[in-house]
Amino acid sequence: MEQAVETLRLALRVLMAIIDRRCPEPHDVAALQRLAPSGEPTPLDELACDLIQKAVQQRATARAAGAGS
Repeated sequence: MEQAVETLRLALRVLMAIIDRRCPEPHDVAALQRLAPSGEPTPLDELACDLIQKAVQQRATARAAGAGS
């Protein structure tokens, strides 16, 4: 679940920079692009939102698995 939290933090940093009309940190952009599911170019805000959605789903799955133990 820790990986999902780190993905959330990364995506949120990028989104906050975009919202604040700043350029996101280059290392955050590179990390976000490494996590991209496809090699196709995707706008950073869409990519960040997609990764947030996946991270939230991973956390929900991990919580459900823990509750079933």
